[in-house]
Amino acid sequence: MLATVWLIVTLIFLAFVLQPVGLGAQLLYATCTIGSMALIHAIKLRHPMWRHVFVVMGCAVALRYLYWRWTNTLPNSDQLASFIAGYLLFFAELYAIGMLFISTIVNSDPVKRKPVQLSGTRGNYPSVDIFIPSYNEDDDILGTTLAAAANLRYPAEKLNVYLLDDGGTDQKCKSDDPVARQSARNRKERLQAFCAELGIHYITRARNEMAKAGNLNEGLKHSTGDLVVVFDADHAPTREFLEKTVGYFQVDPKLFLVQTPHQFLNPDPIEKNLDTYRFMPSENEMFYSVTQKGLDKWDATFFCGSAAVLRREALETVGGFNGVSITEDCETALELHARGWSSAYVDEPMIAGFQPETFDAFLTQRSRWCQGMMQILLLRLPMFRKGLKPMQRLAYLSSMLFWLFPLSRFIFVFSPVLYIFFDLQIYHATFQEFLAYTCTYMVAATIMQNYLFGRVRWPWISETYEYVQSFALSRVIFSTLRNPRKPVFKVTDKGLSLEEDSFSSHGWSLLIAFIVLLATFLNGMYRLWLDGMTNELLMVVTIWSFFNLVLGGLGLGAAAERKQRRRHYRMDYTTPLLTGILTIDGEQVGCELDNLAIGGLAVVAKASEALPAAISGKLGSISIAKKDNPDHTLYTFNVVVRSSTAQGGERRIGLGLHASTAMDRRVLAGIMFPDNSQLVKLRDGRQKSRPVLYGTFIILQWSAYQAWRGMSAALRSLLGRSSKDKAAPEPAPLSNR
Repeated sequence: MLATVWLIVTLIFLAFVLQPVGLGAQLLYATCTIGSMALIHAIKLRHPMWRHVFVVMGCAVALRYLYWRWTNTLPNSDQLASFIAGYLLFFAELYAIGMLFISTIVNSDPVKRKPVQLSGTRGNYPSVDIFIPSYNEDDDILGTTLAAAANLRYPAEKLNVYLLDDGGTDQKCKSDDPVARQSARNRKERLQAFCAELGIHYITRARNEMAKAGNLNEGLKHSTGDLVVVFDADHAPTREFLEKTVGYFQVDPKLFLVQTPHQFLNPDPIEKNLDTYRFMPSENEMFYSVTQKGLDKWDATFFCGSAAVLRREALETVGGFNGVSITEDCETALELHARGWSSAYVDEPMIAGFQPETFDAFLTQRSRWCQGMMQILLLRLPMFRKGLKPMQRLAYLSSMLFWLFPLSRFIFVFSPVLYIFFDLQIYHATFQEFLAYTCTYMVAATIMQNYLFGRVRWPWISETYEYVQSFALSRVIFSTLRNPRKPVFKVTDKGLSLEEDSFSSHGWSLLIAFIVLLATFLNGMYRLWLDGMTNELLMVVTIWSFFNLVLGGLGLGAAAERKQRRRHYRMDYTTPLLTGILTIDGEQVGCELDNLAIGGLAVVAKASEALPAAISGKLGSISIAKKDNPDHTLYTFNVVVRSSTAQGGERRIGLGLHASTAMDRRVLAGIMFPDNSQLVKLRDGRQKSRPVLYGTFIILQWSAYQAWRGMSAALRSLLGRSSKDKAAPEPAPLSNR
């Protein structure tokens, strides 16, 4: 009965969408629909019923546009070049609209799970194995993650932590390269000693086979816990991680996965280079704050490689972590969902991670994700995978087809070039038709995205990220299509620093594209001027080329690397329970903790204390105590003074750990990550929506400045020198406007 009702409603909806009307009626209908959508958005109607009404209205506008495009605007086959170019553009639009529809379905009713606490006596808790796979990570980053894992609150007899070291395999320790061989042996000795001091199991294997999946499966061979937790080497957990995740497995025996969000302490390279990290939601937050909750509605949340708990019994049914693709996480989840196991998403940020610091490293990471998803799409065929529910098939298909965006983005960006320079008739429409159909569709789609994702994704930001990745990922897509079994897992570099501003090696393609887009827009404006603004199609395409030019300017800014001398990002200390006594050259100074990093901390000396001016580089110690019992020292760190600056009668002192021990790391991790309150504050503080028109206006300003900054960086790179950004002032952040 319900299926019949849905069929009838769908047929009525399609009949309405396909109803032919004049331009005036179409413009009136679309404008009224958009106005209704804007009203629902403005008065914050978020109930599922209103969400569905909103989505249906937006889809109706989009489908009317699609029907018009199909029946009225495509070129004839008598001009082959125009015919091919026009249909390529149409297929790119089909892809974009299809992904819009799938996205709205998947995210139509996101699930916010209620907390499930651990139940029963401590002796009846599930046993837990913590896996931390490692390859070549920075000692400070890896050491902090290991220390934080050792600090997790859980019965000691039920918890084991394992470092799975693929950097110390027999293969690497017996390498023919003497430098690489010695480096691997030294690393292995350091980590074995570190793990022994913390009571962590050190495991390596004979050969580096099947990348991360093989490393995790080696851990399964050496452990017996009921549950397996995976943390990447640069993902340090807060102490309550197990308390907020394990309980779900106690109430659902068919649950194979609890995934939690990845929260990062540092900006990704695009946020850093565009200088948006302080006030704009991060790119990954749309996925972790909305999409994963949408997937959870359909029992399709998948394993994201870290910050997750998995049931060993379920993993054993599929032979452990799957390694056919280089994204073993999603592939493993797909296989387990197909076997009837279920998953859950807990929207609690409980790990502090690090993102790639350079534009090149960022593209290496995204290339790996793109390759892996393409491999799963081609080799695992999720739409035809036996055992998956229909909505699970659609959800997995959505996650994989998303990575085809470089192809459609390329077509959108460069189609105006074909018309303005080569007169290919790619799009037959008058300016009035463009307003009635194209503009209204674009406005409706933008409002839909802003309604569904506004707190976690500002207008035009998705387009910017897609554009800057398209050049690198297009090659990846074609390479994977040619040979889906060829891609090799590449570890993303973390903890890098940049001494000077520079221009990314991947930026030259973006520079060439910007020059082409600028020439296209200027040529279009010149031709319009010659025609007296009478060529309506040229006007449409020139407006289109202008928005592509805006993306091109942002892309140049993203490739212009800002210097980054700090290797480890700091976390503000916001729990005023501890105080310190800093000792340098026998002199003691009372101080307060200001912020902490994985390699040290910053303190502020009390205003009443006097310090020598020249203390940078000196060795000393800092004793930590509770404020309510300052005479009882909890722990003492040996430190070296990195910096010392006067600030209004106080002195701010940067301290690095000196000759640090494993216990130093464990204590510092305990102070940095006592709970997840600071991570929640960091995430929620930037999740603020921006209206579409206002966001568009700001993007236009950013693009102009970033284009200038990117061109300057490219010129300096060509001249073989580097220098600081200067002359033009930065646009004020949105938070200050």
